Amino acid sequence: MNSKLWVLLWKELLDLARDRKTLIATVLLPMVSMPLLALTTSYFSGQQTSIVYLVDEDGSAGCLGSYCVNSTEISSKLVSLIEQNSPHGMKIEVHMSRREPHSGYDLMVVLLPGFTRNLTSLDEVAVVKIAKNIGSSKADQLYGISLSALSSLSEEFSKLKVEYLANASRLHVNPDAVLHPVMQLQVFVTPGGAPTGQKEAFRVWSARFLAFALAFIVMPPTVFITDSIAGERERKTLETLLVAPISRRLILTAKLVASSVLGLVAAMADVVGVIVFFMMLGAPMMLEPSLLAVHAGDVALTIFVTSALVIPIVSRADTARSAQAASSLITTLAIIIFFAMLAVDIYRLPLYMKAILYLIPYTHSALIVYNYVIGNDFMVIIHASVLLALSLILLMVSYKLFSTEAVIIGRPKGKPRRPRSTYITPQNVPTSSSAARK
Repeated sequence: MNSKLWVLLWKELLDLARDRKTLIATVLLPMVSMPLLALTTSYFSGQQTSIVYLVDEDGSAGCLGSYCVNSTEISSKLVSLIEQNSPHGMKIEVHMSRREPHSGYDLMVVLLPGFTRNLTSLDEVAVVKIAKNIGSSKADQLYGISLSALSSLSEEFSKLKVEYLANASRLHVNPDAVLHPVMQLQVFVTPGGAPTGQKEAFRVWSARFLAFALAFIVMPPTVFITDSIAGERERKTLETLLVAPISRRLILTAKLVASSVLGLVAAMADVVGVIVFFMMLGAPMMLEPSLLAVHAGDVALTIFVTSALVIPIVSRADTARSAQAASSLITTLAIIIFFAMLAVDIYRLPLYMKAILYLIPYTHSALIVYNYVIGNDFMVIIHASVLLALSLILLMVSYKLFSTEAVIIGRPKGKPRRPRSTYITPQNVPTSSSAARK
């Protein structure tokens, strides 16, 4: 290694080592964010008690052959079905009432008058009203649980009606064949149409989540590059470095390598955080070593392109604040792309949208792991190559723009200096005689 480059790199690493807050944040943010997200979500969700009111406004009874039932028994059956359909760890309190409460519930299920009589009838339909509290975070989940309970109740009485009609007509009838003449058989296929299993489907979901996790590794190199250039310029330490007999390319390379080292530290912390997150979900085996290796390489390329993207922007900023504002736009752009991968299939977007997204380096970062898990190794190579090429192009642009004048005063070469403010001092205040002569 070039001795001057080694000295510069050692200087950048020492500066990085002295900034313990940045190092701690670099390690803790990726490592803790994902597990903390899972822990707090599950913990707070488990501590929340959901309130369901089952209101019996019916009061009727009905018979189907020799089987008779009243609304109180139907209400108790629904309470039992709601509790059975509730997911493990979810706290639900089901209150039975004769009148609708004004508030204090997440979901309310009302058995309207005549519900039980119509439920056992052969020519009427039982009607139930469900009220969702729009201010409740659990209302939609409780609504799904209640629908499952009502579906089970409907299934039970449908079979009773089929059996009753079969006995009355003295026919041999299979209630399931009458109620469910169509059976669903769910299978999984790859985007290419090849059959696969549920495990592979979960791996694709894991790839989307890994793309989202890249958002946490963009900030450390961005912060370091911003402070390394704009911060040093405001601290008046960058001028000393620039007057030394060292090429600007070596200075820039040292800063780029140091930011990459910081990013790789964040990458290792990110991998640990992702592993812990999936272990908390109970599915650690979906992250096999090869997938983690591809993710680690994707992280390294993402860090490299981020550093190459930030340098020319920060080096032209007038102040540290403007440099931070500009670099935050890059971080925001990365978060938008990585978050979109959770719900958007980029390959299915219109051509003009894909063309725009492909100009953004982070789109290729998000697609590397996704193509790997679906078995498209060719596209993995293509996106990785494009990401590397964009990084090198941005790096060459950075070398071109990284001039002494631009770095020190934060403006392109040849751009006029801002006019200085004129301060009135006793020496330049015009006297009355001089003013009269003018």
